[in-house]
Amino acid sequence: MGGMAILASLLALPPGPAQGACLRVAAPLAAGEVPLREDLAPADCPEARPAPAFRYDPAAGTVRALRALPAGTLVPAVPPSLLAAVRPGQKLVVTTRVGAATLAREVTALRAARLGDRILVRSAGGEVFTVAEAETRP
Repeated sequence: MGGMAILASLLALPPGPAQGACLRVAAPLAAGEVPLREDLAPADCPEARPAPAFRYDPAAGTVRALRALPAGTLVPAVPPSLLAAVRPGQKLVVTTRVGAATLAREVTALRAARLGDRILVRSAGGEVFTVAEAETRP
């Protein structure tokens, strides 16, 4: 499946936060949920630094929310490389090029994946397979 790519988002990713900065939660996150880069926006940190909001999940290779985080919550920044490009259950479109033809099929992500990671997906027909890498396209 070498020519396959995954269309994970219609929006380009925002720039990552600066080291030591804070992030503002743009969309509510449930406890244990995998945040995407677009769920967080760079923000200035107050003098009293906010409590940690994420933990690294080695099985997923990304971070997860330690607690429910309502939109607008200020949290310490995490390295952008640890934020997922795709979360479990997200609907995606897998595309492949064969000569001049482009084929597309809708799938559901079974696990979180960061940019460049292989991603495990399930097709509408129930077939489970991996896609070479996760990427986003504008």
